[in-house]
Amino acid sequence: MDASRVAVALMRPSWCTTADVLEQVGLLAHRAADVGARLLVLSGGLGWWPVGYTLGLSEGAADPYPALARAASDAASPGEPWGDVGSRLLSGLVEIAAQRRLGLVAGGIPLPAEGGLGDACVVLSPQGALAGLQWQTHLSVAQSRLGLVAGDAIAPVDLGWCQVGCLPQDDLLFPEVARILCLQGAQVLVHPGTATADGRGALMGRLWRDVQGNQVYGLEAGYVGEGNDGAAVLGPCELTADGSGVLACVGGPEPAIAVADLPWERWRQVVADYPIHAYRNSALYQRYFPALYEDSRR
Repeated sequence: MDASRVAVALMRPSWCTTADVLEQVGLLAHRAADVGARLLVLSGGLGWWPVGYTLGLSEGAADPYPALARAASDAASPGEPWGDVGSRLLSGLVEIAAQRRLGLVAGGIPLPAEGGLGDACVVLSPQGALAGLQWQTHLSVAQSRLGLVAGDAIAPVDLGWCQVGCLPQDDLLFPEVARILCLQGAQVLVHPGTATADGRGALMGRLWRDVQGNQVYGLEAGYVGEGNDGAAVLGPCELTADGSGVLACVGGPEPAIAVADLPWERWRQVVADYPIHAYRNSALYQRYFPALYEDSRR
């Protein structure tokens, strides 16, 4: 297949029950499946929305961690174990993926990890299987105050038709994460997205930067509401007629999806016409990062 259809979600963040989160995901997954998408990227932090609901929060769901850190420090009891909340949500996402025969990427899900509780970005296959999981490796101050543990491994996830590299939350702010993923063969970089106090324009720019710097595709989900830049499917600038590198985007006040086809043959031609990797000092990379070359696919 020369082209793969993908979708990115624009979701409404709110402190709500697990059932409410899954209802919103189900509606967007239905739309994505109806247009023939193979993969849908959901907005980040959705695994924490039910946690905030149990803590009685009413504001701040788009950027959940600061509000959660304040609430957790004031709460007499944390309520249901957060890992159980994340696990229950993950089970629901598995059912939706299998029902719609649609791959799903969901970031910002609290799950038990080695040494404590981690923030996970999960990749589900259209069969509802867990294709891969990427722990966030760079935690924000608020996440550290929540007692989360950072991951220490970075690797792409094989979906059969492409290699997906996940950049959950603040991992996007560090270009080394994207480069390490691409050195291992990632062809599509995924950022579920987490809103910041000054909007997400800077975050969108940085994903665009990683897409152009590594000659790959990029999928970023987003949030409805003023001050958020929406969701977008990105690619090398040479693939777009206007040179923007934006294949599709969506914004606005209501949940929605942006859909685009990833033309693999044209992508391969762009990489051949502009061989930026030919100028990479592979020997120097291998000297300082030998583990990257043990199973390199590039």
